[in-house]
Amino acid sequence: MKYIIIISLFLFSSLYADIPAGYYDSASGLSGESLKLALHNIIDDHTEFTYSSIATDTWDILKETDRDPDNADNVILLYTGWSVNAAQEYNNGQGWSREHVWPQSHGDFGTSRGVGTDVHHLRPCDISVNSARGNDDFDNGGTEYIDGDGPTGCYTTSLTWEPRDAVKGDVARMIFYMAVRYEGDSDEIDLELVDYIPSSPSGEPFHAKCSTLFQWHIDDPVDSWETNRNDIIYSDFQGNRNPFIDHPEYVTQIWNDDGTFLPVILSSFTVTFSGGNPLLSWSTQSESNNSHWNIFRSISQNLGQTIWLNESQIIQGQGSTSEPTDYTYIDVHPLVEFTTYFYWIESIDFSGETDLYGPVSLYIPAGGSNNGTPIAPKVYGLMQNYPNPFNPQTIVSFVFQEDTQAELSIFNLKGKFIKTLFQGISLADSIQYVSWNGEDFTGKQVSSGPYFYQLKTPTKTHTKKMLLLK
Repeated sequence: MKYIIIISLFLFSSLYADIPAGYYDSASGLSGESLKLALHNIIDDHTEFTYSSIATDTWDILKETDRDPDNADNVILLYTGWSVNAAQEYNNGQGWSREHVWPQSHGDFGTSRGVGTDVHHLRPCDISVNSARGNDDFDNGGTEYIDGDGPTGCYTTSLTWEPRDAVKGDVARMIFYMAVRYEGDSDEIDLELVDYIPSSPSGEPFHAKCSTLFQWHIDDPVDSWETNRNDIIYSDFQGNRNPFIDHPEYVTQIWNDDGTFLPVILSSFTVTFSGGNPLLSWSTQSESNNSHWNIFRSISQNLGQTIWLNESQIIQGQGSTSEPTDYTYIDVHPLVEFTTYFYWIESIDFSGETDLYGPVSLYIPAGGSNNGTPIAPKVYGLMQNYPNPFNPQTIVSFVFQEDTQAELSIFNLKGKFIKTLFQGISLADSIQYVSWNGEDFTGKQVSSGPYFYQLKTPTKTHTKKMLLLK
């Protein structure tokens, strides 16, 4: 189970350029790994050019994609922003060079056709600045790199490179493109983003730092330079586009700010009183493969003491969607004054993988009300165990209106006694939490199957069924 911190929703003003009609239709409504795969299939199998050739090569293409708009004879260098003579291709170290933004050594692909010549991540660069960057991962920090031609606005450490602010988003979106374009099919390399440094000490096809690139993508939005470059690459050369320039929101629909894939991107989660009941409200920015939701509550922040509130009420997810969705749930279970309750929501995908969000707390004051709002009528008795089915342990809870003698025991389907879990006084309005690990009264593990748990008081017997799976 992964524990995920809720992140704030941010919005982009997308700069839609000359995107062909229907180009991204197959990605509509998707997020997470599903969106990543759909985008890969859209931009895969582009037209490839050689690195250096008497025919059209990457030198020629970069002279078009990175042409200085104020001087058609020059190109703009990525990391410094300097304008230099485009005709000076390397020129015995006196001209400019071609920077692989995803370094060749991060996968050892060299300058081979395809990944090594993909101009979506090739950019003009000052030769000494290119050498200073080397094959470093991208991250913040270090000391400013001062070139022989002056300050660059870039910062470096022994392992990392931080480009100037004006192109941080450009760099991030180029790296995101590479991680989606090259997925290991058709005998191509599989490039992956990671969130640790160094990412590729022995030539692994990894690049970092995803969380930093995520933030750069937010801080430096898409501009007209990027959209124009994207159009030229698509229309005149490779025939594919960088989807994160056309749709910046795709980044947040695939990656979280810690570099992980998310089935659900949660934008808010609150608990308030409404009509005398705790009201849970949460909103998703997008969902991927999301089957349904579970709701849990506890009187502590200990997950082992939670009760499953919606065990008999399925809250359907949206499957896969890039559209925001709002959800609500009303808690009608027993409440006790002077008590703080903690709530969690859990998303479950169609393969059974789960993600937990929370806790969010709500305090119940004295007098049976919260700021004048009456507390919901209490429901007394024996609750359904959670989890159910379970392995290796489950939680059983119960509460009564008055102090009472109570005994909680486990039986098999034939009525054979297995174990007593609780015996004593249950105080009024005090929820009792009891766990069972599948052992009988001798400490021996019982077999898989259904069992009954029975709560007896002097006036009533409560019985429910549970299922142990091994």
